Amino acid sequence: MAGRVPGWRGVWMRDTLPPRPRAGEAGVLNLDSSDNPGTHWTAWRVAPKAILYFDSYGCPPPKEFVTYLRSIWTPQAKPLHCSTMAIQRPGDPPFCGHLCVEFLKRALTPPLTIPLLELREAADKLRHRSAGGGRPLDIGSLAALS
Repeated sequence: MAGRVPGWRGVWMRDTLPPRPRAGEAGVLNLDSSDNPGTHWTAWRVAPKAILYFDSYGCPPPKEFVTYLRSIWTPQAKPLHCSTMAIQRPGDPPFCGHLCVEFLKRALTPPLTIPLLELREAADKLRHRSAGGGRPLDIGSLAALS
């Protein structure tokens, strides 16, 4: 990924989130606990008037993440917008981290929405790349965000 993500907060496990969120932050969250190697990657961006949460399976955020947001989140002043469309399929190769990177790249400029169609196209490309014998990008590409 070219450049850095403004407000980059880091990569976290669901039970190791920082004490408080920051205005304008962006990050990647693994839904596993820190006792385990990791299961599924999700991402978020705190925009001026909303919080965007992306899960490639379209699932809601875990309770730990919602608790983390409590100090800056009010449904009226700053609604939490979650992706609800499944972009990744259960039998797909594990490329949820790559879709998180795509989400963070695309959720930088107005309108600050969850770009589901573009993410679905990215998933199709990753699916095709894996089917053709190529490997998806190394998850280490998340380090390029900071």
